[in-house]
Amino acid sequence: MKNNQHQQLIEREITQLPEALQGSVMQAWSEFISLESGVAIIETMDELLALSLPRVWAGSAFVSRICLNRPQLLKTLISSGELMKPYRQNELTRKVEALCSSIRDEVGLASELRQIRQREALRIAWRDLAGWADLKEVTHTLSDLADGLLHQAHSLAHQLCIESYGAPQGGGDGSNQLVVLGLGKLGGRELNFSSDIDLIFAYPEEGTTSGRNPLSNHEFFTKVGHRIIKFLDANTSEGFVFRVDMRLRPNGANGPLVLSFDAMEHYYQTHGRDWERYALIKARRVAGPATEGRQLLDNLKPFIYRRYLDFGAFEAIRSMKQMIERELRRKGIEDNVKLGAGGIREIEFIAQSYQLIRGGREHQLQTQSLHTAFDELENSGVMSKEDIKILITGYHFLRATEHRLQMVQDQQTHLLPAETNAQQRLAFSMGFPSWRAFESDLRSQMLRIHSTFTQVFSINPEQSDPKDRHFFTDIWHNALSEDECLRLLKHCGYRDPESVCALLDQLRNGSTYRSYSSTGRDRLDRLMPKLLDHCSTTETPEETFARATRVVSAIGRRSAYLSLLIENPLALEQFIRLCTASPWVTNWIGQHPIVLDELLDPITNYQPLTREILTEDLALRFNHLPVDDLEQQMDLLREVHHGHLLRIAAADTADIIDSGQVGQQLAVLAESVLTEALQLAEAGLRHKLELPSFGDPKAAPEFGIFAYGKLAGEELGYHSDLDIIFLLNQSVDGRYPPETGHYFARLAQRLVHILTTRTQAGMLYEIDMRLRPSGRSGTLVSSLSGFTAYQLNKAWTWEHQALVRARPVVSSNTLSAEFEKTRKEVLTLPRDPTILADEIVTMRTRMTANDRSDEQWFDLKLGRGGIVDIEFIVQYCVLRWAHNHPELTAPRNNVVLLETLGNSGVLESAKTTALKMIYSELLAMEQRLKLQELPPMVGQQLFVTERQQVIGLWDELLLKR
Repeated sequence: MKNNQHQQLIEREITQLPEALQGSVMQAWSEFISLESGVAIIETMDELLALSLPRVWAGSAFVSRICLNRPQLLKTLISSGELMKPYRQNELTRKVEALCSSIRDEVGLASELRQIRQREALRIAWRDLAGWADLKEVTHTLSDLADGLLHQAHSLAHQLCIESYGAPQGGGDGSNQLVVLGLGKLGGRELNFSSDIDLIFAYPEEGTTSGRNPLSNHEFFTKVGHRIIKFLDANTSEGFVFRVDMRLRPNGANGPLVLSFDAMEHYYQTHGRDWERYALIKARRVAGPATEGRQLLDNLKPFIYRRYLDFGAFEAIRSMKQMIERELRRKGIEDNVKLGAGGIREIEFIAQSYQLIRGGREHQLQTQSLHTAFDELENSGVMSKEDIKILITGYHFLRATEHRLQMVQDQQTHLLPAETNAQQRLAFSMGFPSWRAFESDLRSQMLRIHSTFTQVFSINPEQSDPKDRHFFTDIWHNALSEDECLRLLKHCGYRDPESVCALLDQLRNGSTYRSYSSTGRDRLDRLMPKLLDHCSTTETPEETFARATRVVSAIGRRSAYLSLLIENPLALEQFIRLCTASPWVTNWIGQHPIVLDELLDPITNYQPLTREILTEDLALRFNHLPVDDLEQQMDLLREVHHGHLLRIAAADTADIIDSGQVGQQLAVLAESVLTEALQLAEAGLRHKLELPSFGDPKAAPEFGIFAYGKLAGEELGYHSDLDIIFLLNQSVDGRYPPETGHYFARLAQRLVHILTTRTQAGMLYEIDMRLRPSGRSGTLVSSLSGFTAYQLNKAWTWEHQALVRARPVVSSNTLSAEFEKTRKEVLTLPRDPTILADEIVTMRTRMTANDRSDEQWFDLKLGRGGIVDIEFIVQYCVLRWAHNHPELTAPRNNVVLLETLGNSGVLESAKTTALKMIYSELLAMEQRLKLQELPPMVGQQLFVTERQQVIGLWDELLLKR
C-alpha cells in the first residue's frame, strides 16, 4: 500500500515539473520501478523523500543514473538515515576510516575510494537539490570527503613504499612522512561538486631509506606522491575519485613533484611570485602528520604575509585580474560564473587581496576561509557592511549555480548553458519559474559584484601609463582584442599574424614565463615588445620572431641575458640579424647564451683571427684560473671558443667574410683550441703521472697533433668534425723507456676528453681518428717511424688520398719537418696511372650509396659533379703527377691546389680556373644550407652547366685513359 502511494505521489510530482524536464525524469523513473531493488527502495521511503525524488532527478542526470546503476547505494543511504540529516563533526572522516582501515592492497583501496566517492556524491547532490543542505554544509562535506579519502590514499601509499624501499630516515621523533597541502577551494574547505583538488607535496628532511636498496628521501616521497595521485586521479571502470592538479607546486608542471621543507622555503623566498602568495593563502594540511604540516605552513607564512601593509600586492592582483578579463574577451566566454565579470573569482580576489595587503599585521586575516576573511574585513572597518552583504549574497547565489551546473553530469563546468532544456533545468533547480527570471537575477547579482570589485580596485580603463600605449607592448600584454592584434601585426609587416599570436600565447602561458622571478618577468615584459618591433622589419618576420623566442625560452631563468639585449640596442640588432640569417646560429646561441656578450661590439669592426691573437686571448683569460681546476679550465675554453665562433658566424651572415674566409677562420680557431687543450692535458697529467726519464733531454720524444681533411685544408665548416692523428718522433737510438707508450696514450686520452666532453658550457668538437695507421684497430698514438713504414708499405690508396690534405697543427719544428718529409716521400712515389685511376674510381663508386640525389634534388657533396668529385680529381692529379711535379705536395687547400695544378701545367689553366670557381660556389652553397639547418641538397635545375664540366673532366682524367 505504502509502495503504491509513494509511486503515485512521485508520478504526480513528475507531472508538476516543467514540461521540458518531465520526459527524461519519467523515463528514468519507469526504469527504476522496473527493478526489483527499485520497488524495495520505494517501500523504505518516507513522504518527504518521495516528494524530493522528481526534483532531484530533474536537476541531475548523474544522480538518476547512479540510482539506476547502483540502487544499493541509495538503499544504504536511506536505511542508515544519512540521506535525511547532515553529518556531525568528523562523522564522515570516521566513516571513511572504518571502511578503509582493513584494506592493504592498491586495487582494493582504489575500488573502495571510488565507491565511497560515488555514495557521498549521491548523498550530497540529493540533499543540495532537495533544498535540505545550505552552501556551508555542501562545501564542508565535499572538503571533508576529500580530506578523508586523501588520508587513506596517503596512508597506504606511504606503507607500500616502506615495504618496497624501507622507511625514510630523518625527523626528530623518527617520523618522516609526506605532508600534503591542499590549496584553492580544498584548502578553504569550500570545495565544489566536481572540483579538481590542488595539492602540493613536501617532506620534512633529506636522508635515505632503510631498505636493502636505499633510495634518497626525495626519490621515496616522489614515489609516494605518484601513488597518491594514481589512487585518486586514475580513471578506472569505477570512475575516478578526484582530478588532481599539481601545477601550483614550485616551478609548476616543470618542477619536481615533491620538495623538502628547506627546499620549498628557499624556493618561495628566492623565486616566489605574487600569484603564488595568492595561491598559498588557502594552503591547509589535508594529509600527513599534523605537527609537520603546521611547521611547514609556519615556515611559509613570511612569504605569504608581509610584516608591513603590502600595497604592492594590490596592484599585482589587479594586473592578474585584468589578464583574466583579456583572456575571457579573447575566448568569448562571458557567461562564465566563475571567471566572468562579477563572477566567483572577483569575490575571491577582493578578499585575498586584502589578506595579502593587511594579513602580515592583522593576523586575524590569516585564514583559509573566505567567509571568515570577510567577517574580519567588516569588523575592522576596511569594507562596508553593505559591500560585504552584496559580495556574500552574490557568492552564495553563484556557488549554488555552480553546483547545479556541475551536478547535472558530475562535470567541472562554470558556463551557463545555451540549450533551452538545459537552461530550463538550471532555472528550475535554482528555484525560478523560468530561464528569463533566473538570468535576470543572476545578471543583477553579477553586476553588483563587479561594481563593487571595480570600486575596490579603482579600475579606470582610460588611465594607463603613456609608455604602455605602444601597440607592441599592448600586443605582448594581450591587452587588445584578437582582431585588433592581428590587424596591427599585419600592418607592421607580419604576413602570418596568427602564428605570431600563437607564439606569444605559448610564451606567456609556458613554463619559461612561470619560472621567472619578478625581476625576470619584468625584463621579459620589456624585451618582448622590442623583439616584435625589430623582427617586423626583417625579410622573414615570422621565422625570425619564432627563432628569437626559442632563444628567449632556452635562456630560461638566466634573465641577465635579457637585460643585455634590452640595454644594448646594437646587441639586439645583431641578435635579430643572426636570427634572420640562421636557425642553427640561433639555436646555438640558445644553448650558449654567454656568447651574447660578443654582440656588444659592432660586427662591422670584425678583425680576422690569427693564431697569435687567439693565443694571447687565451693566455689572458687562463691566467686567472687555478692551474689544477680542469673543470673551470674546460668551461672557459668552451666559452672562448663559442664567443669567437659566434663572431665568425655574425661576420659571415653580414657578408663581411666569404665562405673561403669562414673555413680559414674556423680552422684557425680549431688549431688554437687544440694548442690550449694540449697544454691543459699536459699540465693535468703531470700532477697524476710522472713523465718518463730519457736522460738526455734531446732524446725525449715529441708529441704532435696532425690534421687531415677540412681542418688541414682550412675549409672547416660550422659542424665539422676534426680529423686528426697523434704522432711521436723517434728517439736517437730508436728506443723508448717501457712506460713511454703508456704516458703518451694517457696524454692523448686526456686531450680527447677535454675536446669532446659536454660540460655545462657545452662541447668543443667531435674528433675523428680513423685516419691513423690501421684505423680503429691501430694504437691511439703512433711513432713517426711506424707511421712512415705504414704509409710506404701498408696504406691503401684512399689513405694516400687523405694524405694530400694533411699537415701539422700542434707540433715542434723538428717533428713537423719529419712529418712533411714522410708525406712528401709518400705523395711523390711513382704510381701506375691505370691502377691509381681504377682504385680512386672504385672508392668513389662505393660512396654513391650515400648519394641522396634524385629526380628533384641534387646532393652538393656526393652527387655526380659535386664537391667530392672535385676533391677526388685534385687528389688523383697530385698522386698521379707529384713524382714529376713535387711542388704539388706543398698546398693543402683545394683552391690553392687547383691553382698549382694549373701553374705547373698538369691541367689547363682554363680548366683549373673553372674548377676553382665551381668548387667555391658549391662550398658557399653548402655553408649557407648548414646555417639554415638544411641538408646539402639543391634543386636539379641548379649548377647544371657546372656539374657537366666537372663530370667531363672526371671522365677525361679517370675513365678515358
